[in-house]
Amino acid sequence: RRMNVALRTVVRRLGVVSQSQGSRHAAPLHSRSSVRAFASSSSSFGMTPLDKFLFDTNGYVVLPQVFTKDEINSANAAIQANSNKMLERIGGLRNTEDDTPLVGDGTTGRQDLSGFLGWPEGQRDVFRRVLDHPRLVPYVTELLGMGYRLDHMPLILIQRPGSEGFQFHGGPLDGDGRPNQYLSYKCHNGTMQLSLLAVAVQLTDVNEGE
Repeated sequence: RRMNVALRTVVRRLGVVSQSQGSRHAAPLHSRSSVRAFASSSSSFGMTPLDKFLFDTNGYVVLPQVFTKDEINSANAAIQANSNKMLERIGGLRNTEDDTPLVGDGTTGRQDLSGFLGWPEGQRDVFRRVLDHPRLVPYVTELLGMGYRLDHMPLILIQRPGSEGFQFHGGPLDGDGRPNQYLSYKCHNGTMQLSLLAVAVQLTDVNEGE
């Protein structure tokens, strides 16, 4: 039995007001002009028709081998060096409800680790590359449009054997079941558009069926 480790980053289209924030962020992660130039130079890595079909059908697309084995090893070494900063979600902080498929053993919590974009040089480098990686930027640009920013600080999720899963959340409805225009997804005449996108980087192996 092994531990599952993943990095999760959420980015938002520029000009979109978060319902929970109530105001726009002043400083975007990447401006429209800089992303347009970068996306053009990386056009060979853009979404294929199959990628678009899978995303429109399933709500996600898997990109294999974005990072090298050395980069993955470096990321995991940095996580191990900062393992004393992990926080376990137990009690009222758990995400899942009892008697649901992802509840785990009902006691062991998922561990969260944050602040890694500000870790010392050599530890933070791989994590910062997620923000403007040439394999990822064309996908983010295709789905969000030119220009995007972090919606909130990214997290590293650590799941030990028995810990709860990470269930899907958010979507086009708010907590009261009413339509939430800020999180809606649209596809019109083959053009996909959404306001919020999660990018997950798996840092340990995921076997078929997991």
